[in-house]
Amino acid sequence: MSASSACARRSRTARSAEPYCWARWASVTSSTKPIRLLIADEDEGTRVLLTAIAHRDGGLELVGAAADAEEAIQLAAHRRPDVVLLDFDMPGGGGVRAAIDIRETLPGVRIVAFSAGDTPSAQLDMSRAGAVGYLAKGADDAEIARTIRSAFTW
Repeated sequence: MSASSACARRSRTARSAEPYCWARWASVTSSTKPIRLLIADEDEGTRVLLTAIAHRDGGLELVGAAADAEEAIQLAAHRRPDVVLLDFDMPGGGGVRAAIDIRETLPGVRIVAFSAGDTPSAQLDMSRAGAVGYLAKGADDAEIARTIRSAFTW
């Protein structure tokens, strides 16, 4: 059944007219644009892995990959991602500095911290810098994609 026929049938059977049709809204939101993702990690192998995850997932569009905090800040300003996956401990000031500077330029961007050390202090530092999610390195592909989507809808 198409969205328009669902709306027509609903309006004939509903006692009160609804301001708009939820079936039509659902069909529009199911075909949304992919989440624009920027990754930042000093380890090339990790960047390659994250790039592969983004390419395999049709809901993600990789807009850049940075090797340090400064490059992440510059790429974010130019590519305007929806979500930035930032390594906590990377050259150029680290994830905390990058998160603060990126959020100053792009207040609506969502930051997900990505770290080998799953310490409470690292999580707190990144949270204070504006991160809405935290992933430990070694997370599986599905968890990484799920966390990015969750951050996007935060």
